[in-house]
Amino acid sequence: MAVNLTCNYPSCCKTLQDQAWISSCSHTFCDEHGLLEFTGQRISKCPLCLTELGNPLDIIKTDINPSEQYKSMILAGQRPEVVIEMAARSLAFWNYQMQLQFSREKQDKSEADRVARESLLKITQEKTNLEEEVKGLRVELEGMQKKNSDLENALAEKSRQNLKLSSSMDAMRVRMAEQDARQQRSSPSGNTNSANHTPPRFGFITTNQSVNNNNAVNQTPINFAQLQGTAGWLAAQNRRDMEEISRYRSMAPPPPPQQHRPNCDFSSFVNPNSRPAATTEDGRSPGAAANRAPKFNLNF
Repeated sequence: MAVNLTCNYPSCCKTLQDQAWISSCSHTFCDEHGLLEFTGQRISKCPLCLTELGNPLDIIKTDINPSEQYKSMILAGQRPEVVIEMAARSLAFWNYQMQLQFSREKQDKSEADRVARESLLKITQEKTNLEEEVKGLRVELEGMQKKNSDLENALAEKSRQNLKLSSSMDAMRVRMAEQDARQQRSSPSGNTNSANHTPPRFGFITTNQSVNNNNAVNQTPINFAQLQGTAGWLAAQNRRDMEEISRYRSMAPPPPPQQHRPNCDFSSFVNPNSRPAATTEDGRSPGAAANRAPKFNLNF
């Protein structure tokens, strides 16, 4: 693999292809920076090592890829020791340039390795922070799961208490219904008409209504022990109770208006032109029936 020279300017490092500026301090520069640094000045300095280049042969512009004619003529007529010395100096210059390149590459690799280590350290720190965050989230998740379990247990306990309370309420309603039934059976038959318009107690839904000879309404309560005592069922049951009460209130006839017995003077209905007749044993005359005022049916 062929290795080419590179520009030794600090900010360049361009690979030299055709021409190069060579200094006596064994530094090479590209054509751009050679023209910038070494033309138009009486005494030039190497931009890399600041060596003064006052001799005209201290800085030369050479062809990196010489022609065959140049190769055959540049050393022609020189003694072998001169050729060997020139070749040795050329090889020393080449070795120095290779050392500079390797040093620069090593420095670049060291810088890249430093950046990579810093990036790795940063990534490792981020990984550690994420692991700590995940650990905290796991602890929080365990706490939430424990809280959820406690809430489920509390909900189950409240549901059991609600079911127990619902069962107690159902039993109480059944006892109250039985007590009402016994009171209706023990009450006189004349009061059965007033019982027809009495709304049922809460918790009973009339499924069949029929009027018997005594005008009593038969009510068949639903078996509430077969229903689940949940909060939703209680709300629905209360709503049905209120609807049942409203329905019975709408079915009940309006109360009759209160009427008082009029203060009538029945003596004014007797014919004043009638003659007095003989009285009977109870003090009434035989013709009193004809002259008696008509009776009013005041029983409403």
